[in-house]
Amino acid sequence: MKEEYNSLLESIKQDNLILFSTSIKNNKYISFGRFPILSLCYLYNAKKILKNYKQDFDNISDYKIVEEPFEIYKKFKNYAGRTLRLYLNGDIVTPLEMLAILHNDALLKKEYITQTKSQKQIDNLKSIYRINKQKIELDENSISIEKSSLNTSQMRFHKITLLATTTFITVICFIFIVSSIITGFGVGNSPFYVYNQTQLLLALNSNKNFVIKNDITLTNTSNNFNFYGSLDGGGFTIYIQNVLDDYLINNNFGIIKNLKICYGNVTSKNQNQNEINKTISTSTSLLVNNNSGTIQNVDIKTSKLNITFSNSSNIIFFNGFATTNNGTIKNCTISSNVNLVSKIDKDCFFSGFVGNNYAIVENCVYNNSCSITTNEVDASGIVNINNIKGLTNNCKNYADISQTSSRNRNSPNASGIAIHNYSLIKNCYNFGNIKITSNNDNTGAQGIIFVGGICAENYSNILKCLNKGQITAFSKRILVYAGGISAISLSGIVNNFILSPTIKDCGVNCTIDVKTEDENASEEKFTLASAGAISGRFEGIYIDDELYRGVLENCYTIVNFKNVYDDYAEIKYSFSSCIGVTTTFLLSEPFNPINNYCLIQNDVPNKIGGLVHNGILKRPGELGIDIESRYADGIMGYETPEDIMNLEVYWSE
Repeated sequence: MKEEYNSLLESIKQDNLILFSTSIKNNKYISFGRFPILSLCYLYNAKKILKNYKQDFDNISDYKIVEEPFEIYKKFKNYAGRTLRLYLNGDIVTPLEMLAILHNDALLKKEYITQTKSQKQIDNLKSIYRINKQKIELDENSISIEKSSLNTSQMRFHKITLLATTTFITVICFIFIVSSIITGFGVGNSPFYVYNQTQLLLALNSNKNFVIKNDITLTNTSNNFNFYGSLDGGGFTIYIQNVLDDYLINNNFGIIKNLKICYGNVTSKNQNQNEINKTISTSTSLLVNNNSGTIQNVDIKTSKLNITFSNSSNIIFFNGFATTNNGTIKNCTISSNVNLVSKIDKDCFFSGFVGNNYAIVENCVYNNSCSITTNEVDASGIVNINNIKGLTNNCKNYADISQTSSRNRNSPNASGIAIHNYSLIKNCYNFGNIKITSNNDNTGAQGIIFVGGICAENYSNILKCLNKGQITAFSKRILVYAGGISAISLSGIVNNFILSPTIKDCGVNCTIDVKTEDENASEEKFTLASAGAISGRFEGIYIDDELYRGVLENCYTIVNFKNVYDDYAEIKYSFSSCIGVTTTFLLSEPFNPINNYCLIQNDVPNKIGGLVHNGILKRPGELGIDIESRYADGIMGYETPEDIMNLEVYWSE
């Protein structure tokens, strides 16, 4: 069965709204063999999904039939009894018929009045109640169902069952009360205590409160856990031996805190040994798949991870804490040396914390003495995609990041904090060196290098961020954008939102080293390598004849450029002490600089390296626009680092 159908079925079984909302796209008319979506929701009693989506499935009669899993048939058979014979020819079990088989007479009466019914459905309903020896009267517009009565044998059985159940509950309550004196009640200030693997695995699939009281080694895990409770690690460590079988928790809706997690081939409680080799074909993480709760004060350490992305036609994320974050991840750290290789022709991503961030990641640190090396895998220290409404705040990356790429039509990305930013990154620091090497030597090679200290591709706000990591880009043939804060900062339309970039109160103090070997450059071509101390490219966009401009405000740069000049230098390179290149829109301003200060070098004299007009690169002044004078009040140059350090705008960590 297709992965998307598996996800859809799992979401119904788990009554998981988040997973269902993702999986149901384009699958509204699916029927798993004889069982449409709405019938399955009734069968598995998916109350949350029914509450939010039921109306979407009312009166559907034409279905796209996909494979029927045996587990659905098994569950249905337990309820259907002799009525199963009505569906031996593969006839659809409609939602109304499913309610009748489940003996949900009250809801059936309610739904019967509003639903469109075929004569076959009416006949099947009559047959179901006749087989169950229950009287029913119905036509197209009304239904009357007689309450079922119990015979003498059934009455006796129910009395015995009631007595046995009462006795059992009494005994269990007594045991629970006695044991709770030691282990707590699992609520409030009296949590359950967790001492071993068995107790921990039970806790991870619960909605109660737990406190770990001992270091615990896990030798087997499951990815089906949905956690709704509270797990306090108490500062103890979970040692996971069978690392990367999958995430530890599927969906976290609760609180996970004060916990240390150690991944690796563990031979003692104080040591991780050996490298870990793993091939993955779907998105996964070390801790949770989807986080909609809170993860705080959690530290992850791993042996060296060698990850291969393979056997997939989809984009794959591999992350430290969560593939998707809709909750809060804060005060967390990761220490991991990672080597990642992609063998698929799709985008692959790695970050220390989150793949897709829709909420809050704050006060998180990728620790020092760590390295991330990749081949055809985009990498960042904190998050891969900081989506609309996402906040990445007060985070630090110390890990060195290096990517190599040879594949044609590939655009490698690397950055210290985020690959793509569509919302807000603030108070973040990068100290790791960021490097991309493209060995794509194809004739007519396609692709663009994006390497930035804070963000590779920025469409929104970067506030009060600092980069002190070296930026390096080497290309044989493809274009290069490199920047101390962002590789590019562009206005655009994302998910029907018009976004414009703002870089404000930021600082750069680093070395930028960019080189391209391509000698096919000409003045008619776009610049082959564009590097700016703040951003390699920065510009606005016209939408419906209105210009949306980005803002650059209160920033400083102290950057040393390592340039390799040759006969093609004047054509190939566009270096600048502030912005590498921007695009003119007639005579309008492509962006708005306010109160920025940069270090001017003899070999990089321009504050804005170049202008693109009608697709052709022009140096400052070549269009008759004195760009340096125009922006003189917004971007000011100084000759020494000390001059800038004495300014009010200067700050450091």
